[in-house]
Amino acid sequence: MLPQPFVSMILGKSAKAAEVLDVQALYHSLSGVESYPMSVLVVSESFLKNHPRALATILSAYEESVAWVNANPQEAGNAIEKAGIMASAMATPAIPFCNLVFVPSSEAKDAVQAYYSFLHSFSPDAIGGKVPGDDLYL
Repeated sequence: MLPQPFVSMILGKSAKAAEVLDVQALYHSLSGVESYPMSVLVVSESFLKNHPRALATILSAYEESVAWVNANPQEAGNAIEKAGIMASAMATPAIPFCNLVFVPSSEAKDAVQAYYSFLHSFSPDAIGGKVPGDDLYL
């Protein structure tokens, strides 16, 4: 099982390769939840309290960045290559399949809790034995 952009890279290099499983679709069919959260920005309570404007600036830039990458995959691929992350030829075709979204924390909590509950139903130890409570969220 490979994540993007490696799936796109392999599909582009081999006519024999095929995508046989969409993990997001599988998660949806098993859990009833549209998609699972793949990344999160974590800050401490003290950072939130002491630097609210900085956090607001970071979140705004993050949201704008996600929108820009989705709207400009070629330019984003070039920027990814320039930053030394990976070749544009690998990054660019994968961007439309990466499901890049920005979801504010106020809207993401239910999806995150559903994901933890889903993981807990298979292996409680995988998430520390219990579904995190409200104290996880700022």
